[in-house]
Amino acid sequence: MAWEQGHQILHKKFENINQEILETEGFLEEEKAKVLLYKFLRENPSFTSELISGISLFPFQHMAIKAMMETDYFLGIWSRGLSKSFTTGIFAAMDAILNQGVYIGIISKSFRQSRMIFNKIEEIAKSPKAAFLSQCITRVSKSNDQWVMEIGRSKIIALPLGDGEKLRGFRFQRMIIDELLLMPEKIINEVILPFLAVVENPTERQKIYDLETKMIAAGKMTEEECHRWPHNKIIGLSSASYKFEYLYKLYQQYENLILNPSKQDNAHRVIMHLSYDCAPRQLYDQNLLDQSKATMSEAQFEREFGSIFTDDSSGYFKVSKMAACTIPDGEGD
Repeated sequence: MAWEQGHQILHKKFENINQEILETEGFLEEEKAKVLLYKFLRENPSFTSELISGISLFPFQHMAIKAMMETDYFLGIWSRGLSKSFTTGIFAAMDAILNQGVYIGIISKSFRQSRMIFNKIEEIAKSPKAAFLSQCITRVSKSNDQWVMEIGRSKIIALPLGDGEKLRGFRFQRMIIDELLLMPEKIINEVILPFLAVVENPTERQKIYDLETKMIAAGKMTEEECHRWPHNKIIGLSSASYKFEYLYKLYQQYENLILNPSKQDNAHRVIMHLSYDCAPRQLYDQNLLDQSKATMSEAQFEREFGSIFTDDSSGYFKVSKMAACTIPDGEGD
């Protein structure tokens, strides 16, 4: 396992809240104590997870949730069975609690798959140790074409993909895409990305921008002191794919923007690429791994468990050629 930091410009002003709390002495007014507690819970996902849900996170889950919280574009290429849905479910619940009013959309190729993360939150909330999480969930509704969980003023909404047309009326600040490798490029570019084009509270943003502009002109503040509004997020989760497929193209785009960012790019991206042998030993059944190795081809095991993007030259017919000769769903007569 390796760590590569990249060269992105961090626009968020990071605070060492743990150090600030350690250095705080004396009596705290209730309002200040609440603010410090809120900041502490945001910066410490493992503590917050155990407090509200009774779940103790593995270190890699802590890193993933922390990255989802702080980044604009998160791409997780994880081995099968590495708790993608479970970890993302904890993130979604924590995000909805800590960022009241946020709308979180969950979609996948099938409605069954998009409901899995939703189901994980419900399962966690049923535990006796998750009393705080259960109390935070104010309403759950389930219809044939959408599931909605309300956490105060926040909403977590699981939707079917279909042909993408039913999704156009929704607006989200967070978009979680499960099984990203199954998502058509056209749907991502023409339907999903526009979800995030509209920001919340635009009127308030304009008022603050106008005020800050006047204060900068008067020499009373600098541009560095301006308020930094949070960006909308896309969280993509998948196992690896063939190199000719769109997922690998997207992976390369993320990698290039992380290692060679442009000065005009204000977004922050993270790739978390994990093979099965990076996971804690307690997470996997060794018999399952042995069975998978025995029944899968080497290339298939590398994609599903090794999280390795493979070429398509191992078969008699190239998969990329067969894919090029296949009519996409909905385009035939």
